[in-house]
Amino acid sequence: MDFIKELQKQKNVKIWGINNCNFEVIDKKYIKKPFERNLVYPSDLFNDEKEYLNYLRDRYEKLSKETTKIGKFYSTKDEYKLIKILEDRWIALCKEVEKTKPSHFEINNGKVITPQGTPFHSLRSFNLSTENVDEGNVCRDMLKSISSTGVLCSECFGIFESENEGFFCAFLDRLTKQNPELRKRGDNSVSIQFYFDENNPFFKELVGLDYFEFERKKAEGESLDGYSPLVIKFLEKIVEPFSPGGRNMYKAYPTWSAIPFGLPPELIIGVMIKGDVTKFSEKVMPIDELAKLFPNAIIMNQEYDLIRESENYLSEENESE
Repeated sequence: MDFIKELQKQKNVKIWGINNCNFEVIDKKYIKKPFERNLVYPSDLFNDEKEYLNYLRDRYEKLSKETTKIGKFYSTKDEYKLIKILEDRWIALCKEVEKTKPSHFEINNGKVITPQGTPFHSLRSFNLSTENVDEGNVCRDMLKSISSTGVLCSECFGIFESENEGFFCAFLDRLTKQNPELRKRGDNSVSIQFYFDENNPFFKELVGLDYFEFERKKAEGESLDGYSPLVIKFLEKIVEPFSPGGRNMYKAYPTWSAIPFGLPPELIIGVMIKGDVTKFSEKVMPIDELAKLFPNAIIMNQEYDLIRESENYLSEENESE
C-alpha cells in the first residue's frame, strides 16, 4: 500500500512482509480459507449465506487477479480514492505522534504496574527450539518491522485478514486485571505483547475509529456523531462487507478493538516477553537491541518484572542529574 511505501521511505528500512509476500499464491493460501468454515452473514445486506458467499467469492477473485503489487486491494476507483484519503490522514497523524511525549508505567518494587484497561496487542508464539532455526529470524524481522511502521493490518502486506472480523484493521485487547501469565507454555515457546499509551491524544483519536465500537453503537441506536462521513463510508462500504465476524464482537469480546490501518510505533510504551527471556536474548535479539527498537517502551517479563527501563526515560533521567 502507498503509506507502507511512504513509511519505508521515511524510515529507510526494509518492511517485513512486502518482500516476503508471494502474490501468486495468495488465492490458494488465503482466499479459499474463509470458505472452509461457516460464516455468519450480514442478514440486513444479503438474503442468505449462499448469496453472501457468492458475493465474497466474486470479489475475492476480482481482487486476487489485480493483486500483483501493493496497492491493488481495491475493486473500484472510488474505494481506492477513499482509502488513499484515509492513508494520507494516517501518515499525517503518525508524524504528529512522533512529537508527543510518551506516558510511563509506574514501577513498584521491581514490578511494572499496568492499570486495568491498558490496551495491548499480541504477536503469535514463536518456537525457538534448535530445530526451528528460522523462527528466531522471523520474530526478529517482525519486531524490526513493527518498530518502524507500527502494528498494522495484514492488508498492508497483501494478506487478507483471515478471521473475517476486521478487514483493513489491526486488533487491540485490554487488560482486565494484572496477573502473571498462568497458561503453561512449552520451554521453547516465546511470544510478545505490546502495550500502548492510552493517554496519548492521538491514540484516543485512532481508537475513536474502532470498528467494533462502531457496530455496537449502530446496533444499540447510539449517535455516530463522533465519526466523520468519510470514516462512516469507509467502515460501511469497505470494512463491514468483509467482516461478518466483527459485527457482534462487542458482545463476545467487549474489550477488543479493531483500529483501521493500525497504530504507529511511538505509541508503544511497554513490551512484554512471554516465555524464556534468556532464550529470547539468544535466539531473537539482545534486550538492549530490543530497547533501542522501542525507545518509549519498558521491557518486562510475563510476571510484570521490570527487565529494562525505556531508552527515552533513561536518557531523561541522565539529563536531569
